[in-house]
Amino acid sequence: MAGLANLISIATHLPVSFAGSNRNSTLLGVALLILSMYSHLFIFSARYQANLHPNHDPSLLTHEMAAVDWVYSHSSSGGFSVYSYLPSVFDYPYQYLFWWHGLHSFGYLPCEYSTYPGAPKAYMPNIKNYQGPTRNCPSDIRFLIIEPDANATTRNVWIASLTEKTALVEETKIGDITVQKYQVLR
Repeated sequence: MAGLANLISIATHLPVSFAGSNRNSTLLGVALLILSMYSHLFIFSARYQANLHPNHDPSLLTHEMAAVDWVYSHSSSGGFSVYSYLPSVFDYPYQYLFWWHGLHSFGYLPCEYSTYPGAPKAYMPNIKNYQGPTRNCPSDIRFLIIEPDANATTRNVWIASLTEKTALVEETKIGDITVQKYQVLR
């Protein structure tokens, strides 16, 4: 169907651009332009409408950035660690967002941002480029970013291991992403 729209678009532009003074090609170009507009407005509108409504999909960039913003705004401008649970296991989206958006918007990075405290950094080449600047590290503030997963057992084991000897301070939902703030107890 998309191929048809492209052909109509090309067919619309070619006669119009070569129309010159030929009345028939001008009429053909106008007719094809009207047909193209009709197909975009009516035939494809259902497809466009599906993307215009709010969506709770946790993998949307707006939701992920909102989670990062929430973490920073609830860190009291101090140091913190943040651990992300994604069904894909690797937290590449948050690794990048903390480095790109967090560093540029807030001026510093978390003390640690990974899937688990002390997790191997093998999947991040040149890790030292992504570790600073930080504030007041190590910190007793820990954030968890939890995306939904059909495998609730694995997610719950992960949460239980990261919340040992901690106290829940605050929790929010951003779309289907849960963000929790904990105080580490010593």
